[in-house]
Amino acid sequence: RNELTAARENAKQAEILRIEADKARQHARDHLAERVARGSADRLEGLIDTLLKEFPSKRQLVIDLGNQKVRLLGEGESLREEITKHESDRIATQAAVEKAKVEQEHLTIQNTHRQLRAGLKKGEPCPVCEQVVKVLPKIPAASALEAAKARVTKADGALREIQNALTRAQSQVEAVPGRLHEIDDRIAEATAA
Repeated sequence: RNELTAARENAKQAEILRIEADKARQHARDHLAERVARGSADRLEGLIDTLLKEFPSKRQLVIDLGNQKVRLLGEGESLREEITKHESDRIATQAAVEKAKVEQEHLTIQNTHRQLRAGLKKGEPCPVCEQVVKVLPKIPAASALEAAKARVTKADGALREIQNALTRAQSQVEAVPGRLHEIDDRIAEATAA
């Protein structure tokens, strides 16, 4: 927001400079009229004609550069909003990855239980703890472990994509000040000309 305000201020400054340039042009015309009265009109007239021909294009260049600066500031603001969204998405996706990993770990343990359960029979001693088995444990289907692994892989992929998008947006935001400085330099050159 501050950069947008600054760009608008720069646009106002460019308009002030244009008004000053118009005054300078009028002063040059007055000076020419004075020189014509003294006799060196041809040379001054040619110089002024050249300057007057360049003036509209220089003024338009300043206006165009001011507009570019305003657009660039808007892009910078949009990129910062995008970064905020990516950060939020990254946090949520990281939580989803952690949840999927915990679920996968739990199902891996249950899969190990499935293998141990193969030898269990109700009323007989457990081969691990040697206590009489009263109730056989419930164990999820083997496909649940594969589904959990797939969820972890998918969540990890989504997290990588978000991180890549975040890195790209951050790089673009970091380039904005340099681009703004370049535009300011070009505005200064065009204004001076």
